[in-house]
Amino acid sequence: MIKVFAITDYKGHFGSKWLSSPYRSGYDQQKLQDYFKDYGISIEFKRPINIHFSKEEWGGKIVLMTSSEEPGLEYKTHIEDLAYGLEQCGAHVIPRLDLISANENKIRSAILQNLKLNNSFRILDYTILGNYEELCHYLNSEQQKYPCILKKPQGSKGTGVYLINDMKELKQIARKISSKSKIAERLKEKIRRKKHKGYIENSRYKDRFLLQEFVPKLQCDWKVLIYGTCIYILRRNIKSDDFRASGSGVGYAAGSESEFPLAYLESLYQFFLELKVPNLSIDFGFDGKEGFIFEFQALYFGTSTQFKSKDYYKRNDGKWIVKQNEFDQEQIFVSSIAEFIQEK
Repeated sequence: MIKVFAITDYKGHFGSKWLSSPYRSGYDQQKLQDYFKDYGISIEFKRPINIHFSKEEWGGKIVLMTSSEEPGLEYKTHIEDLAYGLEQCGAHVIPRLDLISANENKIRSAILQNLKLNNSFRILDYTILGNYEELCHYLNSEQQKYPCILKKPQGSKGTGVYLINDMKELKQIARKISSKSKIAERLKEKIRRKKHKGYIENSRYKDRFLLQEFVPKLQCDWKVLIYGTCIYILRRNIKSDDFRASGSGVGYAAGSESEFPLAYLESLYQFFLELKVPNLSIDFGFDGKEGFIFEFQALYFGTSTQFKSKDYYKRNDGKWIVKQNEFDQEQIFVSSIAEFIQEK
């Protein structure tokens, strides 16, 4: 029997599950154990505090990681540290550290997806900026196209995403959403500037930004969840007074009723294969001519799309067929992990 370890968070929870019970408690771990057993896999859940880094203990071991969306993302950074340590010990960490770090980080996600995308998609122009001063330098040297999208690195359900119409609005919103240094720190910086000729003060604005090309006239997007060779789809309409589909709660339709442009099923699947992961969440857009990937996550993503779907698309001999959804959320997760492990 194959042995797999799953690293929980400090609460003892693992993964993200729609309508979990208790609230926000992740996957049902007993179900995971039972389903993995059907594939000849035993799973042991470990709390982070019980991890001791050594090549003798972890070398060659298969380790499933969770993540965290707690405010400030300090605990998520801790999980990244754990994944780094386990990879250094020679463990097979699923997903890899680069994909864990791209979770809840729109900047790393944008970099990674544009390096991995195939020519089936139009790549959206983007610029990453370390703080407000870098934004100002960029605007002085480059011709930014408007409207554009301004994103904070973290956020879900459309939060931290802004439609920008001109340079004045871009600077205004960037300043507004940035965390600012404390007064005492700013006073020290002014003293340093007076004392040391040529000294440039540290920025009072601390947040990073992602500028992304805006795709006009979209009426919806699609949340696409890929579990191995199974694809679940949810259409999300854009509100008449907004530009965001994520979190809109409007016009949701799942599976074969989602009006998804089916020609892109295989392209999305090939992108999934390129990332070498067992499961993936994608925000996909289509303007009638071209397809776009706005964001993706390789772990700890929302699973309501799978839960709400009466059917899904299954890859069979290179073709996509519609099948009735008979899986619960733990079952489809285990199926994708087991398939991934057995292939590797």
